[in-house]
Amino acid sequence: MKFFHDHGFILSLQPSEPSPARGSDIKNGGLLMVFYLMYALAVIVLILHFTGVLARRNMEWLVLTTPVIVFAVIILDYLNLIP
Repeated sequence: MKFFHDHGFILSLQPSEPSPARGSDIKNGGLLMVFYLMYALAVIVLILHFTGVLARRNMEWLVLTTPVIVFAVIILDYLNLIP
C-alpha cells in the first residue's frame, strides 16, 4: 500500500490543500453585498419618490445623491480600486 501512496496512485475524496478561491469568495461576497445594498437603496428611494414621501419630508435631495453613490461604487469596482 505504501508503494501506491508514494507514487500518487491513491486518490482522496478530500483536496490535499484548500482551494485558494474559497477565501476570495468570502471577500468578493462582501463586495457583492455592497452592490446589492446600493441597488436596494436606489429602488427604495425611487419608490419613496414616486409615492411622494420624500417631497412631504423635504428629502428630494436623496433622488440626486443616490445615483451618484451607486455609480461611484460601480466605477470604482470597474477600475479595480475597491479591494
